[in-house]
Amino acid sequence: MTDEFEADWTAATDPLLDSDITGELVAETFGMEADTHEAFELIEQDEAQILQSDSEWVGQWPSRAALIADIAASRVLQSWVPGWNSFDAEERGPILNSLRIFLETCPTTGGDIQLGEEVVESCCSSHRVIAVSCEESGERLFEHPLPDSE
Repeated sequence: MTDEFEADWTAATDPLLDSDITGELVAETFGMEADTHEAFELIEQDEAQILQSDSEWVGQWPSRAALIADIAASRVLQSWVPGWNSFDAEERGPILNSLRIFLETCPTTGGDIQLGEEVVESCCSSHRVIAVSCEESGERLFEHPLPDSE
């Protein structure tokens, strides 16, 4: 990541820290449009931020910090990437998710980032992941499964 992009990303992050992030804002960031009878809602489950429409789940972030990073990065990419607004949510999501691995400071605290290996457990299994988190708050920014070592 260039210093210029990082500075623009940080500048776009700052106004989001104290703002109310709504489902409509998130949907707009990802180029989603509700039909006239649906609305988008952002709900928090544990630390995860989940975007859903009236009829379905449409997106998830591991933390508020990750969501803020994605909204800010999308705003920066509008001026950096010609045609960014023509990308659909399925194209924007993986790009924004991948950018988070390059964060050098936590979007919400300004503190250090830690990179580590963790075990994630669900009802039925567990798997190892590489995780990028805010050191001070523990907010998860990025995780990717590691291959099994069998």
